[in-house]
Amino acid sequence: GARGGRPGAPGVAALAAAAAHDVSALLAGAPGLPEAVPPMEVKVESLPSAQGRRFLWYRLLRPLASVQDTTGAGDALLAGTARAFAAGWSLDEAVVVGMLCAHVTLFVDGAVAPCLTEALLRRLQDIGARSRL
Repeated sequence: GARGGRPGAPGVAALAAAAAHDVSALLAGAPGLPEAVPPMEVKVESLPSAQGRRFLWYRLLRPLASVQDTTGAGDALLAGTARAFAAGWSLDEAVVVGMLCAHVTLFVDGAVAPCLTEALLRRLQDIGARSRL
């Protein structure tokens, strides 16, 4: 499993290898999911710092022309990351969950995507336990 994460959870190498996350397929049937959410493409890189430590750099690839509204995306990123981390996900995975929350928020009008619920986090945990997020 990932360092400090749930047993069987994908590590950062798996997250980096699976750069494209088909959000619509991951969340198919989730109540309140916006229609036609495009895939979220993420690249995770491990980079050295000047102090000899390594840090992770998460990048969204391909900006999307179909973004409806950026309001609330930053809040969704932080809230999704914090909630997943508090639920026992490793920080590496929690950041990707936060990015997914922010990504979904970009395709709704207003600050909050109705599908961002506790049930969604449980659904992501189930998906992560069976495969890689």
